[in-house]
Amino acid sequence: MTEEMVKMIEESQEIVKLCCPHLAGHLPEVQSAALADLTAIWLSGYYKADEALREELFANFLKCVRDLIPVNIEIRKKQEENR
Repeated sequence: MTEEMVKMIEESQEIVKLCCPHLAGHLPEVQSAALADLTAIWLSGYYKADEALREELFANFLKCVRDLIPVNIEIRKKQEENR
């Protein structure tokens, strides 16, 4: 992993730490709607790009989400064990 990749991961984790308190305590449907809107806002930033690029970005995003699910399940299991 390059130094640039590590920096991007660290930066993204800081953003996650800032966002989590705003999502916590809300119904899953509300959280889902907020995350969907944020994703749409992100993709709309590519409004000058063709639809194919937005579809590719969205597909890569979904793959990333799917890949992170098992990682986050393990994190939650460890958090529960430490309670």
